[in-house]
Amino acid sequence: MSESKIRDYCIKANGHNFNGYSGIYACHKYWGKKLPEMLDRILSNFGFDNCKVLDPFLGAGIIAFLSSRKGFRFFGCDLNPSAVAISNIFLSPPPARKVLEGLNKKKIEKQCKDEILTSYRGRDGTIASHIVWNEGVIDEVWTKQERKTNLADVNNWRETTNADSSGLQNVADRVLKKNTRINVAEGRKVSDLFTYKGD
Repeated sequence: MSESKIRDYCIKANGHNFNGYSGIYACHKYWGKKLPEMLDRILSNFGFDNCKVLDPFLGAGIIAFLSSRKGFRFFGCDLNPSAVAISNIFLSPPPARKVLEGLNKKKIEKQCKDEILTSYRGRDGTIASHIVWNEGVIDEVWTKQERKTNLADVNNWRETTNADSSGLQNVADRVLKKNTRINVAEGRKVSDLFTYKGD
């Protein structure tokens, strides 16, 4: 039975309105998320005491979460390690204090700002706010001074494409390390992540 047919059945049988992804269900995005109200209704209608629930396509972990709330024993798996990580966090969220510590803006800025800015710094040290590339060549550069954005001299950035980390690099040509969470193989370039794959 398709998701739309199940949803129609739940609405007709129970007069239930779906609110979609709100509350805790809106805490992350995952491409295969199903409506929590629909899944809850299915578990309520077909579950029983000491019920075991198997979800071989774990995804965002909504079925795992709803099953645990109902006291059902849950088993789930997924080929995507990101899905497993999201589900684990969804089922056992860290304490709010830890999350706030991890999201400390000053700490993140201290760890990352200089490295990120090397990709936007011109020869004279000016930081670009926007860089427009056209067929692998810098076409326009914009800088921000106070509240005003200005068109800048592109030559200040064109001549800074060094092999080391100083100055602007062609980010699209950077070689990545293997990362299974975003399906990147060893030696792939950043540009490979944005290559048109077809319909």
